[in-house]
Amino acid sequence: MTLVPGHVVLFSMTTQSCFHQRSGIINLADSYVYSGLLAMSNLTSTIDDVTTPRRYQDGLESNDSDVDTTLVIRSVTASPTSFLC
Repeated sequence: MTLVPGHVVLFSMTTQSCFHQRSGIINLADSYVYSGLLAMSNLTSTIDDVTTPRRYQDGLESNDSDVDTTLVIRSVTASPTSFLC
């Protein structure tokens, strides 16, 4: 997923190639975007502010909670399903 001015571009990730095929574009002008507690309450009935330590391949370490890293994009013009990020 890549954010460009006014849009989010979705890519199909494969392990066979370093080039990824574009799978969709979400127009942010026609979408609802929200995060944090509102996004978590939309996705699950129980909200646990659990902090899962993460270590990435480049050495970055993060202690952000799941609430802090949840983003929901609901596109009005696309299908009624949510794109979860």
